[in-house]
Amino acid sequence: MKYLKLFENMEKAKSIISKKMKAFDSLKDLLKNNLGYIGKFTEYLINNNVPYKDLENLYKDLLEIKSKGSPIDISELSYEECIDEVIGSKDDIFVKSVVNQFPSAQKKLIDEIVGANGISIIKNLKGRDISALISKISRYKTKEELKSAIKIFSSDSRNDRKSVLEYVDGSESASVSFKNDNILIIRINKIEDVQELGSDTSWCILQNWNWNSYTKNRYQYILFDYTKDDLDRTFKIGFTLNKDFTVYAAHDILDKQVKNLLDEILNREGVKLTGLEKREIVDISSIKINKRITINNLNLLIDNTPKDKMMDLIKSLIPLGLPDSKLGILKSVIIKYYFDKEIVTPKDIMRDGGKPLMDLCDKFDFFQTGISKFLDPKIIKWNKIDDVFLTKYIDVYTDESFLTINSYDITGIMSKKIQIQ
Repeated sequence: MKYLKLFENMEKAKSIISKKMKAFDSLKDLLKNNLGYIGKFTEYLINNNVPYKDLENLYKDLLEIKSKGSPIDISELSYEECIDEVIGSKDDIFVKSVVNQFPSAQKKLIDEIVGANGISIIKNLKGRDISALISKISRYKTKEELKSAIKIFSSDSRNDRKSVLEYVDGSESASVSFKNDNILIIRINKIEDVQELGSDTSWCILQNWNWNSYTKNRYQYILFDYTKDDLDRTFKIGFTLNKDFTVYAAHDILDKQVKNLLDEILNREGVKLTGLEKREIVDISSIKINKRITINNLNLLIDNTPKDKMMDLIKSLIPLGLPDSKLGILKSVIIKYYFDKEIVTPKDIMRDGGKPLMDLCDKFDFFQTGISKFLDPKIIKWNKIDDVFLTKYIDVYTDESFLTINSYDITGIMSKKIQIQ
């Protein structure tokens, strides 16, 4: 039986290699006139497992962008970075093609609009008949008049609150995770949903490979902020959560990182990330907790254990002597357990899990150089915290902790503490 399994694995490996080599041969033929791309495209094919069809589309895009006078150097780009550059360049080319049709006076006005709000206002004209707008464009003499006119032609009714909710109601995979008068947060489970609700964005996850890369073992959402104009680049934010409910990525309509803005909106609306995911509870009563527990069963236990029982689970896992691959999961569980706390001190750890948990936190180096919220009053992680954090929790630290910083001017640090107090 053991040898049969080995044979099956070898055959599977041969099949994978055969498919890769066939794709590589197709790639060589595709790039025969531009062999400068062969190195990076081979990397994308072999190392990143990007399907040949996606690489074929990427090549066509690169040639088109090059023909417009904006070649992209991909030599130092990952596949994801390359896709981001392609999307951004195509957006820029489209915007320029529209603006070039404007009279000189309106070109000056649109430069101010684009500079103030990003290119999303014009980008949303893509796919629309703008001949009527162009024919009347000279009558708009002020920035406000021009902006209003473009809005009329580019506004997408699919962004209306009612339209979004109607789509979700008719979808088998999308669902509402949070809603109030100001915002909607939609849980996205399939690429078709993000392609519909994010069709007016520059998000790379509209493409299959990027969708699979971003969402594997993560949760995907779209936030609609109805306190803003729907052509504001931050009206819509696509964000991805890790399983421990930390933010993996957050992008505005033009695919710019906006993690801090996402935090501001969620805080403004009183939304807790841990409350967004409503998973079906799985029966875990038959899972045996021992050193040989599989990673899959360990994740099932974690995902389906309520918060008030999570520390009991952590304490039952600590004595098992789990290998590093499973300890990493346990580390994320501890972080998840304390997610809602602004700071965690050794006193908190000792209260919740005693010395075994404290020893594990030391193993993970939480209090020495790790996550800033794990705060030891005796240790100042000067390179991990900012002035706002220090000011807020200055009274938690002991005077001795300030005197143990060898690489800084002790007099300056102590005077800083006196000034804050």
